[in-house]
Order: sequence, then structure tokens, then C-alpha cells
Amino acid sequence: MESGIFREYDIRGIAGEELNEIDMLSIGKAFGTMLVREGKHKICVGNDCRNTAEPYTAAFIKGILSTGCDVARSACVLLHYCISVYIILIWTGVPW
Repeated sequence: MESGIFREYDIRGIAGEELNEIDMLSIGKAFGTMLVREGKHKICVGNDCRNTAEPYTAAFIKGILSTGCDVARSACVLLHYCISVYIILIWTGVPW
């Protein structure tokens, strides 16, 4: 996995060259592990409509699931809604 794909705010790489499904599986495992260590076990995942989006998202989710986390799928547009609801739940103290 190329270290240059990791940016300050996201992960970006050329599909099939700098980033592949094996990388996405590893990133999913790492992210899921981070969530578990922070006492969180739920995540909502969305993707866009690029050709690689579905297989890369599936690999990412497989990695997250391997850590024991629950995953909800969402269309990219709805992901913004999920984030908003989650933030509101955090502010109100309601467990998610």
C-alpha cells in the first residue's frame, strides 16, 4: 500500500494502481479496530457511482465486519443525513 494515498482529510489514489481491494480490506480492518478501541461498534458506509466503488466498498466493509463492528449501508447522499443524525445523538447523549 502506498503511503501517499493517505491525506490530511481522506484517502485518495488511482484505482488499480495506487489503491486496490486488498488495500481497502486492510483499511477497513484498521478503521474497525480504531472504532472498537474507542468503544464504538457501529458505522454507516456509503459510496459514489464510480466503477470501482462497489468492490472497494465491499472490501472495506468486509474489513470492518472482521473487527466485530456493525455496518449500515447508505447511498452517498443519505450518508450526510446519517452523519447529521449521529452528531445530534452525540449532542443529546442518546446512545446510537
